[in-house]
Amino acid sequence: MLDFGFYNMDCREGLKHIDNSSIDIVMTDIPYNISQKKVIDRTRIDNRKLHRDGKKKVLNFNYGDWDFFDSNAAFFEFISEVFVEVYRTMKDSASMYM
Repeated sequence: MLDFGFYNMDCREGLKHIDNSSIDIVMTDIPYNISQKKVIDRTRIDNRKLHRDGKKKVLNFNYGDWDFFDSNAAFFEFISEVFVEVYRTMKDSASMYM
């Protein structure tokens, strides 16, 4: 079993070190599989939420490598692997927040 602390590892590996039915609460921010490798020029739209790239306003859909999957099937396989392990580690009375 892992000691309390912070670990930088793939959750699918880390979850294997947690005992069955031992977790009271799960808080997670899962990937959404919405990243795209493109940027849209939105210079003519007045919106404070858009990122600035010099004088050009752009909307960037690249949220990071953690949110890229080769296919929807690969994304669903990842989510399934994670939540099978999460479910195994949760107590019957546990709560989950996503």
